[in-house]
Amino acid sequence: MVFSTAPNIALAQDGHRYVLKGPDPAIVFAEVACYLLAAEAGIPVPEWGICHLAAAATMHFASRYKNWRSVEPLIGAGKASNPGLVADVVPFDLWVHNVDRNVQNFVAEFEQGARTATLYAIDFEKSRAFRGTSALQLPMIDAKNCWPRDALLPLVRKSPVPIAMARKIQRTMTLDRIRGLLEPVLLQVPAPQGFKLDLICNYLASRTSELEGLTKEAWNG
Repeated sequence: MVFSTAPNIALAQDGHRYVLKGPDPAIVFAEVACYLLAAEAGIPVPEWGICHLAAAATMHFASRYKNWRSVEPLIGAGKASNPGLVADVVPFDLWVHNVDRNVQNFVAEFEQGARTATLYAIDFEKSRAFRGTSALQLPMIDAKNCWPRDALLPLVRKSPVPIAMARKIQRTMTLDRIRGLLEPVLLQVPAPQGFKLDLICNYLASRTSELEGLTKEAWNG
């Protein structure tokens, strides 16, 4: 089993290296669902795909490998083109109840000839909304569990409160849009036990109205 702390790297047919996570379908499902929703919200994530390893008959989530895993020095040196990403991801994590966000959950890459690197958010596998936690139990998760951890928290709080991102999620993530993004995932990846599409879609659509307040708490708490 491949986790984010010990990922496998594979060379794909497109000539690029990808980080593989799986084969637990629950991990694959959570990553696919969150990469889709994050990209829709305007949060940069690496190029990705679903990888089928024929020899082992297993399915993995594949995220394009990026050269930089330590983004804190890049931000501190002014070498990141989008340093605000570390803050923008907070309302998204609060939305999907991602209980694992630390400074290692970002990667970066310098495009050819660029002086600054683009940051990308990764590692959404512990987003409880997509791990089978029921829509009745999700509100019971303390929002503090979804706050940035360790060295990331003071780094995040140096940025302005990302109210614009919280409002963007509320504006764009309608019930129909959420369902439209998630329904195709169920055709490719088995959902975790207990996952109910209708209930989760309705829950997420309703939760967007709380994000602005929850995000402010993450800065002021």
